[in-house]
Amino acid sequence: MDLLNRHYKAIKARGLITTETDILDFQTKLHEEVKEFDKEVKKYMFNEGNNLAQESIDVISVLFNMLKHLGFDIHFEHEKNVITQEIRAGIKSGVSFESIENVVLACTNIKKEVVYVRTRNREIVEARQLIQYYAKKYHIGSLSTIGRLTGGYDHATVLHSFKTISILKENDHRIKRLISEIESMM
Repeated sequence: MDLLNRHYKAIKARGLITTETDILDFQTKLHEEVKEFDKEVKKYMFNEGNNLAQESIDVISVLFNMLKHLGFDIHFEHEKNVITQEIRAGIKSGVSFESIENVVLACTNIKKEVVYVRTRNREIVEARQLIQYYAKKYHIGSLSTIGRLTGGYDHATVLHSFKTISILKENDHRIKRLISEIESMM
């Protein structure tokens, strides 16, 4: 949200939008930005210039800031899309996040209240990593979404968990037995 506010102020300071800007003005300004963007794409394609990235950022900033100006809640729409994708992914794979969570917790004898607590306890960390591993394996959502669902972790942590479990299932007989037990219950 802070980034959005900064861009809004920057676009406003540059005179691209004002508090009085309405939809028609915005469409005109956007059309001008798109034309300019198109020129930059052509220049880039013919190696005449390399200002494409800045123009892309400007066009996107104008879009986001006008949406903010019009009262459109971009974060709400994003969350709605993420949830829709999660539901679709769960339907496609036939496995939901809750079912993965329940099976892993049953096999590891870890309570739900404990599994998402930030700790270095091996059993708890492995249970959380297994949940993240299966959520990624069954395409429950994006890595960021999986991280958010498993205690507020970021995408890199989920990716690390996936790689760790992938390595452990090849080398650690205890994890290999645990994975076969989990997969038989899913």
